[in-house]
Amino acid sequence: MLIPFIMLMMCLILAYKILPNPSVMEKSQDKQYDSKILYMYMFFSFFAIVSFPQYPVISYHLKMHNIFSEQIIVLLYTVTMVFDLIFSLLVGKFYDKWKFKVLLLVPIATFVLPIFAFQDSKFLAVLGIVLYGFIMAFHQSVMRAAIADLTSISKRGTVYGLFNLIFGVGYLLGGIFIGYLYNFGYFYIMIFALLSQIFSMYFLIKLNHRY
Repeated sequence: MLIPFIMLMMCLILAYKILPNPSVMEKSQDKQYDSKILYMYMFFSFFAIVSFPQYPVISYHLKMHNIFSEQIIVLLYTVTMVFDLIFSLLVGKFYDKWKFKVLLLVPIATFVLPIFAFQDSKFLAVLGIVLYGFIMAFHQSVMRAAIADLTSISKRGTVYGLFNLIFGVGYLLGGIFIGYLYNFGYFYIMIFALLSQIFSMYFLIKLNHRY
């Protein structure tokens, strides 16, 4: 872990040397924003993440049903991260063009993911891995980047902290709920995913109407 840490710190120091005051890149130094839109986005983010099956749960299913060996399961996670990288570049470009409309893909993909991930088919499992990377690309790139479009510079640090809190709580509760529902069967995970993504879609549609 020392090697990536050193590289991380070098990049951070270099970025500071090149641009010590990032706010000068902003078109507006302190634009006003609608707090109601921000709250809608927070609710959307929470419900979008809470039924997102985490890879430890998916890998548990793959192992318990002997779909893949332990070595292949670890390799598949690497494949997931590769797709995450590729899709991050694509969804970032689409977000620049269509803004919050592109986020409509998140609830749909998150609902479909359990259909692939919790079957006993190797083919569907691989499709689930690709879809997992696709959703992660949204979570790690444009869903976080969107905060900058919803807040002023003076409030951005606070709002990012709040967003990460909500995101983390949703991720924690989602892992607990999905792990618990897995004991009762795949059908219950689908119902949970459907309900949460309906709420997620509702808040996102309202946000798009107001933004």
